[in-house]
Amino acid sequence: MRVLLIEDDELIAHGILAGLRAHGLTVD
Repeated sequence: MRVLLIEDDELIAHGILAGLRAHGLTVD
């Protein structure tokens, strides 16, 4: 279960980063 939670957190983190990039708030 812990592994699944960690994976979910990573997916959420990637989603947030993708959202920020979409709004041009990050420099990548």
